[in-house]
Amino acid sequence: MNAREKRYVEDVFNGKKKRILHILSLIGRYAILVLLALFFMFPVIYMITVSFMSDIAAVAPKNIIPAASDFSLAGYKAFFSRASFFKGIGNTFIVCILCICGILTGATFCAYGLTKVYFKGQKAMFIIILATVFLPGTVTSIPLFTIYQKIGWVNTLLPLWVPIWFGGGAMNIFLVRQFMRGIPKSLHESAKIDGANSFQILITIIVPLIRPILLYLAITTFIGTWNDYSAPLLYLTTSNSPKTLALLIFEAFQDKRDPLLLNGQMATGIFMMIPTTILFGFFQKELTEGIALVGLKV
Repeated sequence: MNAREKRYVEDVFNGKKKRILHILSLIGRYAILVLLALFFMFPVIYMITVSFMSDIAAVAPKNIIPAASDFSLAGYKAFFSRASFFKGIGNTFIVCILCICGILTGATFCAYGLTKVYFKGQKAMFIIILATVFLPGTVTSIPLFTIYQKIGWVNTLLPLWVPIWFGGGAMNIFLVRQFMRGIPKSLHESAKIDGANSFQILITIIVPLIRPILLYLAITTFIGTWNDYSAPLLYLTTSNSPKTLALLIFEAFQDKRDPLLLNGQMATGIFMMIPTTILFGFFQKELTEGIALVGLKV
């Protein structure tokens, strides 16, 4: 075997060796990722399996996967038997929709005024708005509760969505403003030359260009509002006040007269997860793109 043939055999051997090492490396990576996924998904898997157990088996489950004798839909029957949960779902959807509309409207108008409409003290105004991000919610909760109580908003859904219409939140204003800063001034100036007023420029030119961040804010607002528990607990205190689903679930867990057993609690948790899971599944690409674009615009 001459030198050329030896080099050829060595190249073939080295190429196969590299491919084998690459395959083994991929197998190792995916094995680690699968183990990590199972580790982080274990609470969800446990919740799903216990929801399909009987009342007795759910108290002290012997296995993660229920046996045939332990399989039951009693937990889901307990969820559907509570009419208050369906009222809570309706109230929560109403609050979510109103909060989404309020945040998109308020944050867009405020960001437009801080970006495309020039006035004295514009930078100072933006700094003041941004500084409110550093105020913890616990600091403002008592003053806000006192104000809402005096104007008769406590035990109604109004405190959950009306304030968000006044600006849309400092961080949301910041995100929309960063997007608007990337829009060329020439578009705004050319539209003014053509006779468009500020409102027409905002609706016809600016809003379509900032659609990614608006979609991102809509999705995150829905998820945050749907899972919100502290605000309803603070403002909806009486038994006859309209309740959100998160608050009704908490009250059902604490109810000693008609307790919701463990399988019913797990089934309720699954129904609580369904809307946000579906939303995240459909708009996962938009969420990741929105986060990436925010990073590029800042």
